[in-house]
Amino acid sequence: MNLPLKYGILTGLAAVLWKLGEYYLNLNSNTIGAWAGFIPYFILFIGVFIGILAQKRDDISGAGLLEFKQGARTGVVISLVTGIILAIFGFVYCRFINPEFLEQHLAMTKDLMLKDKRPAEIIEKEMQMIKDSASVGRLMFRSFTTSLFIGMIVSFILAAILKKEAKENAD
Repeated sequence: MNLPLKYGILTGLAAVLWKLGEYYLNLNSNTIGAWAGFIPYFILFIGVFIGILAQKRDDISGAGLLEFKQGARTGVVISLVTGIILAIFGFVYCRFINPEFLEQHLAMTKDLMLKDKRPAEIIEKEMQMIKDSASVGRLMFRSFTTSLFIGMIVSFILAAILKKEAKENAD
């Protein structure tokens, strides 16, 4: 198994473990703050960073040398695999493990709006918009594309920072 694929699977599994903990321990924005939803992306950042470092140190790929293209490709593959794993997990979770997830999410969102003391007509309009756009397929697609996009940006930045190319002799 090649290195980016291995780190992508490990990163995806770590993000899935966080999401499982988040769901079953009820760690949402009410309990630990608004940043709870960003933890999977932080896990992705760590996975991409460690994967690019591992690629840089890999004996086969150049023993300490890393071209920008190679680092970026490694990070994008890790992000792609992680996004696929998160999307598959989300689908399985919403369809089979917790089929009431969307209803629970809508109820929590409505409670937050009520706590903010928004007018009833605004709450109803926003809830209808959320219901119209909230489906398992859309949520999984959004999860996949967000992971891929964030991972690509992080990959390009880390590849630029960590690149170390062979110096050519100019004798």
